[in-house]
Amino acid sequence: MTVRYRYARSKRPLLCTTLLTLALLTGCGGEAGGGSEGEKSTNGAGSASGGKDDSPGSGKAAPSPDAADGSDTGACRDAECEVVVEAGDVLRPKTSYGVQEFTVELINKGVVSWRTVFTTGSGAMQARGSSVSSTSCTGGECNGRLGRTKGRLETDKLIIDFDSIDDDSAVAKLTAKK
Repeated sequence: MTVRYRYARSKRPLLCTTLLTLALLTGCGGEAGGGSEGEKSTNGAGSASGGKDDSPGSGKAAPSPDAADGSDTGACRDAECEVVVEAGDVLRPKTSYGVQEFTVELINKGVVSWRTVFTTGSGAMQARGSSVSSTSCTGGECNGRLGRTKGRLETDKLIIDFDSIDDDSAVAKLTAKK
């Protein structure tokens, strides 16, 4: 009986090692052999030749480079625009809309950090429809975060919709309330 126990026990490490090796090889083979890398390089080449995918293999769809106004933040002056924004971009609608400037301070992992300066020295901002949102307003400025899903920011005269938020850019649509 003792011999049989040693015999069975001595096979367990070999069996575990074999199964672990097989699992690791299968996992690695599935990723590398599955064509992911080939697809990434194909997409990358397609993007360089004018394809629409700006972030091949990123796991998230990039915001549409076909935003109505591209990345021209100056198009937001009339409070009617759709632009691709990145950290540091500033939207400046006419002051009659109550906002001096809306700044995209940072976009990180699908979350937009922003700052709004109001023309009147006071104002309020509401965040809606986002799994991550926070807003803090003091002395004519509001700061906050919005993201991970579609989100909306509202003042008494403006709406800023974020329908597409990527790791480092987003599509912002500014509209005047009617």
